[in-house]
Amino acid sequence: MMRWIRRTALLAALAAVSPSIRADEPISLKSGDHIAIVGNTLAERLQHDGWLETLIQSRYPGKDLTIRNLAFSGDELAVRLRSDGFGSPDDHLTRNKADVVFAFFGFNESFAGKAGLEKFEQELDSYLKHLKETKFN
Repeated sequence: MMRWIRRTALLAALAAVSPSIRADEPISLKSGDHIAIVGNTLAERLQHDGWLETLIQSRYPGKDLTIRNLAFSGDELAVRLRSDGFGSPDDHLTRNKADVVFAFFGFNESFAGKAGLEKFEQELDSYLKHLKETKFN
């Protein structure tokens, strides 16, 4: 079940950026796009090696893409503990002028088991709707 939640969360987040994206279609990025990576420990650890950024840049050469990792261990869709004055997730997406958001959520939420699935789906739906409605760039 955890694998399904993680995959679903990532695909759903990608779909939020562009409703036309399907799992079997490549992501379409425009020149100058700013990509923000948000999520939990999985996403945070991506910054240690830079392979994802390298893969994206090599897949879209000449697009002048900006990629910023805003992930934080322990984050959940509805719980993002930070110090006072740190700013909201929307503040940081706006500061980074995000055009595209790669969201990695679902692992921490999966510890609630099957009983937590409906809550996670509702929070994910709400988050994706919020992303669609908000212009960060």
